[in-house]
Amino acid sequence: MLKVSPALPAPGRIKFCTNCKHARVRMTPSNNEIQCGLYYNIDLVTGEKTYESAHAVRHDPQKCGLHAVHFEGLTRSDNL
Repeated sequence: MLKVSPALPAPGRIKFCTNCKHARVRMTPSNNEIQCGLYYNIDLVTGEKTYESAHAVRHDPQKCGLHAVHFEGLTRSDNL
């Protein structure tokens, strides 16, 4: 949840993770979670990637943060 204040972007200018080319949807039987494709951990035994939650990335100023500094909008080719 975002509390709007003068320090944050105007509501019409907020960049939503669901519109970012780095967003990934992890589907589970009980929930769909949006993850960020830029931030992940690699299991050194199996090589499996575990992506971080978009919520965690957007609330961490050392990562994408509230201003979505790594946001890249979707293009037509991203939808193919």
